[in-house]
Amino acid sequence: MAQIFALIFSGIKIAIHNGNGIKFAQTRLVESLKKVFKVLRLILASAVVLVAAMSLLIYVYRDQVIRMAVNRINAYLDTPVEVRDIKLDILESFPGLTLEFNQVKIAESTKITGNPLCEAGRISISFSIYDLLAGNHNLQAVTFENTEIHLGIDGQGRINYRILKTKSGSSETSGKSDEILNVGKLTFKNVRFRYSGLKNNQFISLHSPGLIARMRYRRQSVTADLEGIVHSDSILVREINYLAGEVTRLKSDFTFDRDNDELKFNRSSLVINGYEYRINGTVGTANSLAVDLSVESTNSDIKALTSLLPLKYRNYLNDYQSEGAIQFQGTVEGSLSSGKSLRVDFEFGCREMSLYHLKYKKSFRNISLDGKFTNGQAGNFQTSHLEIRNLKGDLEGRQFSGELRLHDFNRMNIELDISAGLDLASILVIFPIKDIRSGGGDLTINLKASGDMKNPEGRWSGAGMSTSGDVSFRNVDLLTYYTESSLVGLNGLFYFNNADLAIAELNGQIGSSDFRIKGFFKNIVPFILVKGQPILIEADFASDYMDLNELLKFRFTRDASAQGYHLDISPRLDIRLNTKLRKVSLQKFSASGIEGKVYIMGQRVMVEEARMHTMGGILTLSGSFSATHPVDRQVLADGHFDGIHIDSIFYVFNNFRQDFLVYRHLQGKINADINTFLILDNELRFKPESLLSFIDISIIDGELINFEPMQSLSRYIDSEALKHLKFSELRNDIQVRNKTITIPEMEIISNVSTIRVSGTHTFDQHIDYHFMVPLSQFSQSDPDARFGEIAEDETGKMNIFLKMTGTTRDYKVIYDTRAVTRKILQDFKKEGKEIKNLFQKQDSPQKNKVELDEDEYF
Repeated sequence: MAQIFALIFSGIKIAIHNGNGIKFAQTRLVESLKKVFKVLRLILASAVVLVAAMSLLIYVYRDQVIRMAVNRINAYLDTPVEVRDIKLDILESFPGLTLEFNQVKIAESTKITGNPLCEAGRISISFSIYDLLAGNHNLQAVTFENTEIHLGIDGQGRINYRILKTKSGSSETSGKSDEILNVGKLTFKNVRFRYSGLKNNQFISLHSPGLIARMRYRRQSVTADLEGIVHSDSILVREINYLAGEVTRLKSDFTFDRDNDELKFNRSSLVINGYEYRINGTVGTANSLAVDLSVESTNSDIKALTSLLPLKYRNYLNDYQSEGAIQFQGTVEGSLSSGKSLRVDFEFGCREMSLYHLKYKKSFRNISLDGKFTNGQAGNFQTSHLEIRNLKGDLEGRQFSGELRLHDFNRMNIELDISAGLDLASILVIFPIKDIRSGGGDLTINLKASGDMKNPEGRWSGAGMSTSGDVSFRNVDLLTYYTESSLVGLNGLFYFNNADLAIAELNGQIGSSDFRIKGFFKNIVPFILVKGQPILIEADFASDYMDLNELLKFRFTRDASAQGYHLDISPRLDIRLNTKLRKVSLQKFSASGIEGKVYIMGQRVMVEEARMHTMGGILTLSGSFSATHPVDRQVLADGHFDGIHIDSIFYVFNNFRQDFLVYRHLQGKINADINTFLILDNELRFKPESLLSFIDISIIDGELINFEPMQSLSRYIDSEALKHLKFSELRNDIQVRNKTITIPEMEIISNVSTIRVSGTHTFDQHIDYHFMVPLSQFSQSDPDARFGEIAEDETGKMNIFLKMTGTTRDYKVIYDTRAVTRKILQDFKKEGKEIKNLFQKQDSPQKNKVELDEDEYF
């Protein structure tokens, strides 16, 4: 062929040197091309004859060729192989041969996964017929299509992929080089890889559209260069999922040592999300499962690191992006079969990095830090150590710096030193708190903390923490999801003192209410760290004005449709307050000059000797409010009224939800001792059937004005003064139970008459009042009067008995004959006793005298 091209070029050269012999050159060129075409026809014909001869030869001896190739393959395999059919193709890899195996199943060396080790739709092997005949161990190409590979290690450390024989079964290789087999190109098309590590609780599922490798198989080792794209379905290590859904570009040069069951990585790398991680070292694949790897990356960012985290942690960082490189390098050592964690040592750092939140449009800038992590010699939480040094940066122009050391992850022993001036709005945007809708203001933190955050049992405690430093905030506004009223103008200064927080100053306003607090938050660190841990607050609480109408509408749910009053109490609160309130209002009620002690504990509010000016007098109150029941709210109160205006009481309490006797009918002052128990629902609505009350009452300078039922007595008492009844003092012990007010008999000395009154008044406004009016003030003769309706009292005065019955809207006043009968019987009994006593005095005591029975005597 070289001579043909030389002849062509020589003719062209002659033509160039003989400018006037172009015609001659053309003739020579045509002659040369004719000779070339003759040679090419000869070569092509020879090739056709050779291919035809080889095809005929292979066709005639194809069974022998297939058998020879299969025997050669079986010489390297130590497990059964199932094949549906085998084809021999000369054209696919001409001048070589291609064996095509369809529907192939290669069994596990040890039954572990319950699946074939390899199941392929098609496996093709290309080789040279010369190498086959000469006994050379070279394969031009091996291709696996539509393949599933199931690798496994059982609980005893046995593997299922020991399928290659350690020695060749062919005597032709005896005494020769230990190189047994070379594969020029190993290709996987649409392959799925599954690994079940029962001994170490690891399960891996990967798939790839294509992988390409070169493999060299020797008696004691297999060396391969592998490159391609791998999709991670899941990588489960002790039920934690890593790299799920990630696409990885794999490039690896590795060697498998068959004697030591060890996989060695040389110049291997993984490219995830465009960032490269270099891996070198060894991994054991049999009983020891020993790992000795080094990992390094010089150009990672937050997104790349996030992709390496387990799924359950990844969501916390998915919305963050970073600018600037994160560097880390480290080693992983140990044995996966020992039951212990691998020893991990890493160093990491960054310089002038920015961290940006995609959703909230806020960024940390100029972040620099150095750090290292190790899980220690034992490779467990107890020996783990995390250290972050030289941390500094800024958030929206506010500087922060600090250091962190974390030892013994079982007890979470911490050493923290942080200083930061922060904008609260930016903090809440980047690190939102579920109960806070929005906020703003300046926050300054200088905090040092050290000690164990967990107790020896591994539970969050914080009891052993030592803290110092301070936290201050200025002009802070907060809006929660539980009320439409904002906390505004908050200013505070707190000092850390071990597990406590001293309140040097805390003041602000919520809605139209203001507050000032000084005292201590005790047990603050455990309260933050431990679910269910209580917080003890001992403080002085003061306010110029508190609007309970707003505060009691504070919702304890994020459901904005919840209306009405609410008062739930966290079981974690233990609060002791010395309270001074200048003014408080709730609907029509208002009070001033309030002083007392308030305790909140065990889901109860307890008030001790709270004294206040209200309703024209002084109210002293002690009692409790219990929220332990999921629905009912129990109230127990002891109160003392001193000069409280009775009309104000009726006005404030909306006439107790009746219109029979209202505030405009009444004047006077009340002195009373009241013991009351009642139940409210969870919206603080009163349950009437629950009310139980004992009232020791005294009304001074009382007046009853234009009270219609009293005017109805004008039939019996002739006086215009009934329209404006005045009495100097009234005393009684009133009971309320079973939705009924019971008024024992009492004497009302008024400007009109001296009247005795008793009776009952139910909550559904049924009344039953009884009156005893002196006959001397009886206004007119009653043609229907009967003897039984008149009786004498103890002084010998004659009285008439009346009763008022019905409802407050429909009642009548009539003679009370039953009362007269009771009165006469009582008088007879009294007189009988007096007669008996008289006879006993006149009868001298004599022996043997028979005393008569009282009934027999009468």
